[in-house]
Amino acid sequence: MAITIRGRRQEEGSRGFTLLIAMIFVGVVLAFAATLGALGYKQSILAGNAIQSQYAFYAADAGLECLLYNDQGPSQDLFDYANAGTQDVSASCNGTSYTYTVLAYTPTYWALEAAQVAAATSTSCADLTVYKYASTQSDGKTTYLFSQGYNLPCGAVTAGNGRLVARGLEAAY
Repeated sequence: MAITIRGRRQEEGSRGFTLLIAMIFVGVVLAFAATLGALGYKQSILAGNAIQSQYAFYAADAGLECLLYNDQGPSQDLFDYANAGTQDVSASCNGTSYTYTVLAYTPTYWALEAAQVAAATSTSCADLTVYKYASTQSDGKTTYLFSQGYNLPCGAVTAGNGRLVARGLEAAY
């Protein structure tokens, strides 16, 4: 049995073929759009992580600069092994005062740590560690400085609030 639609004959078994093609096309376009949306979302997350990583790196860099200033700055020599002992050491950098706690004091080395020092701004934080040896080590160095920077303020690092990103820097001489 043949059906005539607007002057054309159409076989009964071919009804809905155009609808099927349209549905397939719409499905492909929707899948493509969903893929692009997911890709855009992931890119924005990665960009946000990169920014937070930079904040942590800048905090570590500021901390390392403070360590270098306190050890090598004008008439500082704060970590000179000749002055080593079991007493904590007070220091300041960028207008902020903080204390280096003695981790170890032996006849061969002196280890100090200043935990969670606010970096250049109050939006980031750094842990600073110093190892000062009495004599030159096998690699020809006597001083090792470590700075671990965080993208969050010191209170949030301690409390574990937020997404913590940490970056570290070190110097040896």
